Amino acid sequence: MRVTQSIKELRQICQYSRDKDYGKRPWPERNLQRPISIYFTWLFLEIGLSANQVSFISFIITVIAGAFLILPGPGYWFIGIALLLLYEPLTCADGEIARYNKTASPKGAFWNSMPEQFAWAYTPICISFGLYSMFHNIY
Repeated sequence: MRVTQSIKELRQICQYSRDKDYGKRPWPERNLQRPISIYFTWLFLEIGLSANQVSFISFIITVIAGAFLILPGPGYWFIGIALLLLYEPLTCADGEIARYNKTASPKGAFWNSMPEQFAWAYTPICISFGLYSMFHNIY
């Protein structure tokens, strides 16, 4: 699916239309995640991915990031944290794709929130196991 809109037009369609419905977004989303996510949105629209497929990709990235956080060593942790930072704009991109394709729904919003809820529980558990594997000390 070829996208004919520019990034500026995509921002109007996919991001600013959300502000009208939900009000002002939190500072990190407004200033860190959304400026990056629109480029992922453009790429995924060009490829032809649906919002649900992007949600699944963000879920897989979270699982892989957690696996890296379990492994001992700063290099693994760097990769895990980088993947978690990549996860954040992807969670914005799936909603933007749904708004662009006019497929946004309460069911889609529910499934969009599942990877995020999983990440909130999964990440600290993986960090705990990673710290234990590095220091071999329960404390």
